[in-house]
Amino acid sequence: MRKLILVKYASEIFLKGLNRNKFEQKLMENIKKVLKDIPYEFIRDDGRTFIYSEDINLLVEKVRKVFGVKEICIVNECEVQLEAICNTAIQCAKELKGGTFKVGARVMCIANDNESDEYVYGSLGTIIKIYSDSIR
Repeated sequence: MRKLILVKYASEIFLKGLNRNKFEQKLMENIKKVLKDIPYEFIRDDGRTFIYSEDINLLVEKVRKVFGVKEICIVNECEVQLEAICNTAIQCAKELKGGTFKVGARVMCIANDNESDEYVYGSLGTIIKIYSDSIR
């Protein structure tokens, strides 16, 4: 499991029309400029931008200051399987020691024909609840 950052950009960029691509490209160029001193990897997935680097704290500090970046979320990457997502969520719960976190997944990627969004999220919620009740 590796940690990435999810870059959320300002809503003004999202609201742009046919030239939104130019604004997104400019934002990526600005991010690349501030990251020139550290090794990193851009990951684009379904309109989202993730960035990976060994030093996640330095990455957050540098990207946070880029004009146009609204928010940065640290996320955990895992295999596209329900069991792997559940294990990752439990690991996050262990690290937080009583804090809160959000669990999300691209359900259409992991669900079988018989599994709906509600089933996948319900399974995740149940497993996390069982784990959190067991550590109280």
